[in-house]
Parts: sequence; structure tokens; C-alpha cells
Amino acid sequence: MPSERESQCCREIEATEYRRVEGNVQCLSHHPGFQANCTNRWVLEMSFHEFVQQEGPIGDEEPRHE
Repeated sequence: MPSERESQCCREIEATEYRRVEGNVQCLSHHPGFQANCTNRWVLEMSFHEFVQQEGPIGDEEPRHE
């Protein structure tokens, strides 16, 4: 059954306040480190492989090289 994706603003999450204050931004997507770490394909790929090594495979149906 299809469902709507949950959307939550970073300002609603108390744990993100430090980074927003640190970067002097209202939204985490404007933080200087966001683009370099959260939208860079190579950083995400390496983080995924590190996660799989530490936590094990997510599931048989999950693509590993896409």
C-alpha cells in the first residue's frame, strides 16, 4: 500500500540546534558542511559501505552498487 513520505523540519528536532547555531543558519541544508557531506555521491557511497561493514547487510532486496 503506498503511503506518504514523512517530512520533518530540522527546526523540529532539538538535536540539530547545535549545528544550525554553529553554521549560523536557519536550516541544516544551508550549513557549510551539508553539501560536502550529505549530497556528495562519493561520501554517501563510502558511508554506506562503512555502515554495511559495521551493521551487516540491510536486506537481500537492497541494491549494493547503485
